[in-house]
Amino acid sequence: MMNTRKIVLLFVILVTMIGHVFAQIKDPQVEAMMTQRVLTCDDIYYNAITLIPRLYRAQKADTADAVNEYLQKNCGMYEASVAYSMLRSIEKRTFREGINNIYRNPGNASAAVREQYYRNNIIGYLNSNYDFYNMQYEPWQYKPFYYNAYVEYSNFIRSMAGGLMYLKDLSPVERFLVDYYADPSPDRLHKLSDSVYIGSVLRQAYMKKREFGGLSYGLSVGLWHPTGKLSLLGDHPTTGCFIGSRRKGFWYNITVGLAFGQSPNYYNVKEKDSVYSTNDFFGYNMGLEFGQALYRTKRTELAVLAGIAYEGTQALNIVDPAGVRKDVLKNINTLNLNTGLEYKMYLRHINKTDLSLHSYLSLQARYNFVNYKNTGGTDLSGNTFTFSLVWGGYSNARNNGKRKAAN
Repeated sequence: MMNTRKIVLLFVILVTMIGHVFAQIKDPQVEAMMTQRVLTCDDIYYNAITLIPRLYRAQKADTADAVNEYLQKNCGMYEASVAYSMLRSIEKRTFREGINNIYRNPGNASAAVREQYYRNNIIGYLNSNYDFYNMQYEPWQYKPFYYNAYVEYSNFIRSMAGGLMYLKDLSPVERFLVDYYADPSPDRLHKLSDSVYIGSVLRQAYMKKREFGGLSYGLSVGLWHPTGKLSLLGDHPTTGCFIGSRRKGFWYNITVGLAFGQSPNYYNVKEKDSVYSTNDFFGYNMGLEFGQALYRTKRTELAVLAGIAYEGTQALNIVDPAGVRKDVLKNINTLNLNTGLEYKMYLRHINKTDLSLHSYLSLQARYNFVNYKNTGGTDLSGNTFTFSLVWGGYSNARNNGKRKAAN
């Protein structure tokens, strides 16, 4: 019995030791069997931004160029690769305003294709370079090895650009790109409006990106003021909202508005074979408005307005002699053609690398040509003025080229 126990105990110890040995060698053995490798674009990108600074500083710029080209060819146009390509072309004195997206064009693209890609994406890439540079201030967002590689590459680009600042006979665009990459900032882009860059593709791209506008939206409160015989309906407070689009100085909006409050005077409305006396009033308006800026500064804007709308008022709410309340619905509608002026006071201009936001308060005054046909009832001929206080804004999303820019 004792010998049996010893044999069992020895067996258990032996199995435990063998299991421990296999557990220790399990991972290395498995890893050794995994000989197949597929490079993902994340792998290529990470290796590229790690290798390019090392090779360039080791005076192996041609090899660094090959690594950068491999990244572009297999994974597309990243901001990091574009920055290096731009600076290298300036260094080699081969710079032209164009970028060959070899991911989309494996061969040599024509000069027109390269210029168009450059025109569409260069401002986004420059904005993204600023974001890339600012990664060093947000280390908590990245895994340590990625973060270190990003910061090292960003510093490399700045250092490379700094070394090119002393080259002679740089063109204005070359000088701008070198200065920008040496010290990236969205504020530097404003310099592209200077006359020295007139005629350059870079300036054209910048001016297109800074076109004021985008999605238009807002809320309004105001006053509906009738004239002529329509004035017996009295003044009424209004509220409304709108959404639309703006480009440069022109915009259009879809508008919806309501007007509230009872009429100060009774008026007659005919519904079927009956004529009712009522002071009910509930106005509504849905239309399309257009605007064109006549004069604009950074803080103010004067614009002319025009619009077309479907407008009306709703009645009646009747209590019969027996005291029983009943609704007799009557709509008096009209086409509204209007014109007016608007004065905007801009509150904020926020220009981020991927979004621009502009908010404002404005005062609007409109004259509305209407024709309320109240057949069989009180004459409601006349037109209206509307006065509005508007809070509104514009937002414009931008392609910042952070990873790959669209064609």
